[in-house]
This record gives sequence, C-alpha cells and structure tokens, in this order.
Amino acid sequence: MALFHLRGMIGCRRRSRRLLCTLAFAFILLFVASNVLFVPTIDNIGLYEKSHVNTELNIGKIQVKSFNSSTDTDYSNDTGRLDNPQPYRLIGVVNKFPWIVRHRYLENYYTRRDNATSSKLYRDSKVVFLHHNKAAGTTVKTCLTSVAAKQSLRIGPVMASNTRVGFQNSLAKSRDRYQSTRIFMGGYSFGICDDLKSDNPCSYFTFLRNPYERVISSYEYCKRARSDQLCSVLNANEVTINEWAKHQGSFFFRQVLFMPEFCKKPFDSHIPLDVEPHDRKYTVRNKLSISCWFREKLALNNITSPDERDLMNEYILMNLEKWFAVIGIAEEYEFSIQLLEQAFGLPFIKCCGGMRKNYHEYQQTNKTDSKQSTVIDDLKGQLMADSTVREALFYDLQIYEKAKEIFEKQKQVYYQTISS
Repeated sequence: MALFHLRGMIGCRRRSRRLLCTLAFAFILLFVASNVLFVPTIDNIGLYEKSHVNTELNIGKIQVKSFNSSTDTDYSNDTGRLDNPQPYRLIGVVNKFPWIVRHRYLENYYTRRDNATSSKLYRDSKVVFLHHNKAAGTTVKTCLTSVAAKQSLRIGPVMASNTRVGFQNSLAKSRDRYQSTRIFMGGYSFGICDDLKSDNPCSYFTFLRNPYERVISSYEYCKRARSDQLCSVLNANEVTINEWAKHQGSFFFRQVLFMPEFCKKPFDSHIPLDVEPHDRKYTVRNKLSISCWFREKLALNNITSPDERDLMNEYILMNLEKWFAVIGIAEEYEFSIQLLEQAFGLPFIKCCGGMRKNYHEYQQTNKTDSKQSTVIDDLKGQLMADSTVREALFYDLQIYEKAKEIFEKQKQVYYQTISS
C-alpha cells in the first residue's frame, strides 16, 4: 500500500506511467531491503575458494588470474579457508587484489590445530620455508638441506624470483612434476602450496626478526655483497643506513603479498622508476633485470592506495597464525628449531642445533663487549628516531610484534605438550 501512495505523490498517477513507476519503485525497495538485511561476509559473497570460476583482476592491460583451489581437499576443519566472517572493510581489498588470498596450507601446529587435525598431516606434508632475508634464512636453508639429506627427502628448486617464474611455468605443463618433492624454500616461496596439486597437505614456516636489526644486518651485508639480489638495486656503500632502511621498507609484508607476475615483463608498465633512488644502470629499457622484490615494491605502491595497503596489512595480521604452521624468531633460533622438530617430526635439533650461517661481524661479537653493543644500540636508536624510517618499516614492525605474540603462544603449548 505504501508503494502506491509513494507512486502517487511523485507524479505516477497517469495510467500510462503507472506500470513503469510501480516496477521502478518495486526495484528500489527491493534494493534497499537487500542492502539493509544482507550483511556481506567472505562466506556469503562466495569468494575465491568457494567459486568454481577463476577470479580475474584487470590492472591496466594485465589480466591476473587467482589460483582456484575450490576442488582441493581440506586437510583440517579450516585448512585452506578464510576465517568467517572477515571484517566488512577487508572485502573490497580482497576482491580487488585476489592473489593475496592463500588457499592451501596447514594452520599453526601449536595454536590452531584442533583435536580433529592429526599431527600426522604435518609430518606427511610438503614443507615450504619462506626465507625472510637477514633473519636466520641462510642458516635455515642449510639446516633444511642437512635434514633432507639425513632423511633422504627430495628438495625442490630454491625459490628465487626467476626460479619461481620457471616453477610456475613448469607446473602449467605438468602438475605432477613435484609430486615426490617434500621440501621447498626461498624468498619467493610463499604461495606455492596453491600452485602445487598434490594429494599431500602443504605447510609453511618462516623466521622473523626485529625489523630494525634486520635493516642493520642487511646494510652491512650489502656493502660487500653487491651481486646479491637483495643488494643490487642500490649501493649500500653510497647511502646512509636511514636511506637504506627506507629503500628496503617493509620487506616481509611484501613477501607474503608476492605473486610471480611482479617478476614478468608485462608488469613493466606498472613499475615507475623515477619515484625512488636506484642504481643508474636500471632504465625503462631493462626493468626486467631489476630485482623482483624492488619491482614488487614499486608496483604495489603504484597500483594500491595507502588505505588499501593498510587493509592488506590488517589482512596479513589476521591470517599470519593460519598461514604458517610454525613461526620462528631469529633471536630465539635454538628454541625455534625445537618447535619445527615437534611439528614436522624431522631431526632439526640434531642437524641444525648451534648452526649459524652468514652471521655478521657485529653479531659474532660477544654480548659482553659493551663497545660493540653500544654501536648497535646507537644504530637502532638512529633508525627509531627517524619518523620516515618508522613509516617505511611500519607494516613489518606490526607483523613482527604479532609474530612474537604467536611465538609465545607456541612456546606455552610446546611446554604443556612435553610436560604431559
């Protein structure tokens, strides 16, 4: 009845217009009602993992397809799925940038494994180590090589940028190529569980480190390792440590947002070289030779707004504990490998205890050397006092604090387990 009164009030009394007006107002009321009554969540909009159609994202001339794992097996009650419901504010950024959604993983062994999820799943899973540069990464890669040799496990190619692109291409030709491979590792390895089609579950682990200390370490390392992909874009010998920190930025934040397309030539048009300092040898003609982490940094800043990056970081913080079966802390390396051993049933302690590779000169100094400690503290203080540095490292600082929180929860469960 209200519909007919409203129709009459605004000039729909003529017979020729009544039907058209009635239909129009019915549509309006239906639209309003649906928006009032319907609160969208990740579940009820049928996002990626529940869709049987690949999601596509158009960025300029590039069409990026997200991996569809709707037919993949769930290995636990929640494995490979998003928590429900996700905050409404995250839905837009996840829809716009679908590759940030990860589908296949085993959730944190200590904090999110329920009684229905057998520990055998973790011990049978493919193990993927996300190497966070200058956070005990080389040590852990050497450790994994020793573990694999002792257990006669097959290791896949180390996931550098070019390797990851080649890996993706090879899987496009043969999904079964890495069926028997048990261990993967590298700085560009996050997301390969989605690429692999296997009957075995797939799990990630990583090590994180205080972002200020990581910057100091990478700065000193890159002064003498110019050929390393971490160091090649900018000469660490020619910039201050504060400039270096801003150059590196929130490195881990970008590692978990990585997709191989960032490393490919079609993405060149989204990489503006004139916005950040870099080695002069890199020009618009040879963008493809730029380290992929820097390409991703420039591209992300170009195709996303600050607000969208804030939402991406919120999304990472919400999912960090789910994506990684174990999170190690570089500052607590020895205990971290104990956590790995219990979760994956592999001899990490025997093969890797006391092992530290690429340990820098200032790190090797005895902690009682007050002079050396003062130098490190001074450098950290210098970085922390610079608001532009804090802004550049902001996402990684938040992720690190979240990782430490998760790490403490893992320790508590670990001690409860061994004492029971």
